[in-house]
Amino acid sequence: MKEFYYEPALDRITVTAPDYVTVKFGHSTATLEENTAESQWVGQCFAEIKTIIPDRPLKVLVDFSTIDSSEYNSDESNKLYRQMLHDDRIKAVAVFGLHSGWMLLMNMIAIFAQHKLKIFDNETEARAWLDK
Repeated sequence: MKEFYYEPALDRITVTAPDYVTVKFGHSTATLEENTAESQWVGQCFAEIKTIIPDRPLKVLVDFSTIDSSEYNSDESNKLYRQMLHDDRIKAVAVFGLHSGWMLLMNMIAIFAQHKLKIFDNETEARAWLDK
């Protein structure tokens, strides 16, 4: 197991063997610059994770339950996350805990990655989908 921690937003990314990655966002970023820096950190973590687990597609569980609708979302952030969804090393992304302000954005993103990204009401449903 490997854990990454992003102090400014209290984000945590945890890798569990053999192919499971959990992303727990801490709190909302206050500016576009903070959001971009946070997203770049996520990208760096996934680059390292792909070297730690070089031979398996990754299942990603994302918990947005502590992020409210005031979260900024930069263009750079959107670009990075779209690239990650097109990465062959990422098999599936299950998201839960979205507040209403984020639901529309995530549903729009999911349209372009239906086979890879699904949104769930709770963690139990999200994990069940990833584990099937």
